[in-house]
Amino acid sequence: MVKLLFILLLTSIPMLPLYSQEADSLKSKILTTEQMREDLSLYRQLLTETHPGLYRYQTKAEFNEAYRLIETEIDQALPFYRFYNLLGQFSAQIRCAHTQVFPVEDIMVSLKNSFKVFPLFLYPIDSRLYVLFTGIEGESIMPGDELISINGRSIKEIREIIENYFVRDGNNNEVLRKYLQGGMFSLYYYLYVERPTNFDLVLKDLEGQEKAVKVPAMNYSYVEKNYVNNPLNKEMMAFYNKKQKNWDMEILEEVPSTAYISISSFGSNGIHDEDEARDAFRKFMDRNMKKIHKSNIENLIIELRGNRGGWDIQGQELFSYLAKSDSEVRYYAGQSTITIDSEFLKYADFSAEELESSKEYLTLMEDGTYKMEPAGNVTLLPVKPKQNRFRGNVYILMDEGCASTCAEFTAIAKANKSAVLVGNETGGAMEGGNGGSFIAFTLPNSGIHVNTPLVKYQMAVPEVELKGRGIIPDYTVMPDLNDVLNGRDATKEFVFKLIRNQ
Repeated sequence: MVKLLFILLLTSIPMLPLYSQEADSLKSKILTTEQMREDLSLYRQLLTETHPGLYRYQTKAEFNEAYRLIETEIDQALPFYRFYNLLGQFSAQIRCAHTQVFPVEDIMVSLKNSFKVFPLFLYPIDSRLYVLFTGIEGESIMPGDELISINGRSIKEIREIIENYFVRDGNNNEVLRKYLQGGMFSLYYYLYVERPTNFDLVLKDLEGQEKAVKVPAMNYSYVEKNYVNNPLNKEMMAFYNKKQKNWDMEILEEVPSTAYISISSFGSNGIHDEDEARDAFRKFMDRNMKKIHKSNIENLIIELRGNRGGWDIQGQELFSYLAKSDSEVRYYAGQSTITIDSEFLKYADFSAEELESSKEYLTLMEDGTYKMEPAGNVTLLPVKPKQNRFRGNVYILMDEGCASTCAEFTAIAKANKSAVLVGNETGGAMEGGNGGSFIAFTLPNSGIHVNTPLVKYQMAVPEVELKGRGIIPDYTVMPDLNDVLNGRDATKEFVFKLIRNQ
């Protein structure tokens, strides 16, 4: 199955009843200069005191200049969304996928319940956007129609606007693809482009004929309902909206001596700490290694497309089952943080007691940062290859949706030549990102909610030539329109061909 990132927006939250929908009151909210200055100052303080990767891809001078430019913009009262956009662009310039700003704390509830958004599920191919599902009733818009413009704006212009705001690690432009798909496009268009009542669309059908269609903005809960109920979507939904397990394994019939392990995320329901995360993943892998060895499998495909990350320890565990030699492998070159006493730490995802106990495992460095020691973090220890590991040919399916823990694992697999990588450049950077623990803070005047990381990760990989880029596959494979419309998984088929021809 082709995994389309953020298709989870179709099913991840129970559908809300239409009568509970409310208008977005933020559209009429006005912020005074004093309110914006206080919130901006607090956000700057939060970033400079706690963000370990603030200057990873920008200089301090560039950060200060971006701050100064916002100050010049807020010398008069502004609508809420204008101020929100200024903070969104300010955050995007940090180029950290774990640094995010939202107009409200629970953005998904607002998307479902109060934001009236663009009602089509789009999919990007090259520089174009195509309709995958239609969220309106009737047959005026068909799967496969190419979207040419929205309310007079060309797709090129819309892409350029969203490029100013999408969050990513480093200099990876491929990540933009996931913000042009499905619910993410609807959300980003609403937040950063415009919030109209209707959309005047120009589309081109499969015969190349242009047509103009007006569609209403809708709450996403209603859009979801139409995705499921409109008969036009039936075939496409059968391809792309299948239920699947978080972790799964099967012995394939299509290709000889090949097993296929799918890992949708590095996490699982009911896991509360690192030990539980490690043990759960080991049980899954040990159980399936027995099946793989018993079946004399020679080729193993690891499906990681759309895997947004999770527990670091599970990425390390997966690598330990795929390592090529008996030697221990260094996974992280290091982890560090920049503070142990900022007032913002009370908004972090750990208790005051946990913070105090962690201090004995932090070493103050000459540059003023704090290095994390292995005694307090087992993921900093070298990875020991498993005795029951798979010793045959490994193929990793990857894309721009592979982020955080997923990208870290893929970086180490590439650095150690543990697998053949096929698909598209990952979302996470080869040299590492920022994460670990997080601060969730709501700016007091605007109510804008910000999430920021506390730990800087450095992967144990050779010096990267393309700083800030994702992990580059050995073979880049992207679906074309025929692949998408016919539910053909071009990346998987490419790997099948490699296996058959080896």
